[in-house]
Amino acid sequence: MTTTHPTSALLTIGQLAERSALSLKALRLYDELGLLPPARVDPASGYRYYDTGQLDRARLIGLLRQVRMPLADIGALLADRDPERLRAWWRGEAEDHRQREGVVRYLLTELDGAERPAIPVLTRHVPDEKVATTSAHVLQPDLPRYIPEAIGRLRAHLEACGATARDIDWTVYHSSSTTDSAGLVEVCVPFSGTIQPTTEVTVRVEPAHHEAYARITKGEVRAPHIMFAFDAVAAWVAEHGHTRTLDPREVYFADWVAVDESTPAVDIAFPFEPAGGDGATALADRADAAGAGPSAALAGTEVAP
Repeated sequence: MTTTHPTSALLTIGQLAERSALSLKALRLYDELGLLPPARVDPASGYRYYDTGQLDRARLIGLLRQVRMPLADIGALLADRDPERLRAWWRGEAEDHRQREGVVRYLLTELDGAERPAIPVLTRHVPDEKVATTSAHVLQPDLPRYIPEAIGRLRAHLEACGATARDIDWTVYHSSSTTDSAGLVEVCVPFSGTIQPTTEVTVRVEPAHHEAYARITKGEVRAPHIMFAFDAVAAWVAEHGHTRTLDPREVYFADWVAVDESTPAVDIAFPFEPAGGDGATALADRADAAGAGPSAALAGTEVAP
């Protein structure tokens, strides 16, 4: 960028670095990215010169980097200077911190050998079910965004085809998702009627199965409690000698927007083949043995372990 300002009225890159507390390396990078281009570049020497009015922009960039806002987000914020953009980004950062803090609490429980929370595990029999599904490899931090978006796409497709979706959904974890490794995730919506499959939407029958599950509230669908719930159900299946069959899943049966943090909303479920033959099968199939069956939205019956 060139300007008619005389060089004596401008700041050298060194002066701007000193006044803004930004390094020369950072200022060169911000120039390359278009975040803070100099007001003038000497055509002979290549020296960068900045207008004094750019000092505030430089300081703003420095403060945003201090709170670790990514450069792409900084560019968007500088373009419109919308404070809601900063608020929305910070809400996401706060939620991410809370999630990481929960994982740390889980790890400390492991390392300290501390007592885990008591999480009841129940069982039910689930009949076969026709489902519309969509699958993707998703990183763990992206799951809270991917899952509701996928459910929305599936339900919109069902409605467009004239099919009737049931008022539950579930996510099957075919492989583990971490921050560094994307796991295969399948989102399912059971329905009645007929739909046209697409490149993204497939139709299959979820086979009938027995299921061990732990019911958690909306507020517990984050670390560490959800991690303890997965551990509790997996341990229950192993301790009772059952064989895990289908992959573990989260079953959603509440209106996520309408319910509060204390309302039961999700079942952490592990399909299994009962040990012990017909006796165990009869136990898992016995209706209302616990006295408080699952949500009416959920098929099957419930028994205490």
